[in-house]
Amino acid sequence: DKPLEADFAEQAVERANDEVLEVLDRDMRDEVRQIDHAIELMEKGKYGICESCGDSIAPKRLEAVPYTNVCINCAS
Repeated sequence: DKPLEADFAEQAVERANDEVLEVLDRDMRDEVRQIDHAIELMEKGKYGICESCGDSIAPKRLEAVPYTNVCINCAS
């Protein structure tokens, strides 16, 4: 929120950093939404069941991506 530097090169770096921070923020918020959804599925007893095809999600996939809601076949 501070004013931009007078140097154009420094302004470019600051703006690039702002873009990176915005992308990281968006990605983190998306991951939190996915985690919240996984918790809801656990509470409903539906965690580990693919929301696309209804098959079980492989335990190794859940280890790798605990908040996934689709099996590897449907994710592909």
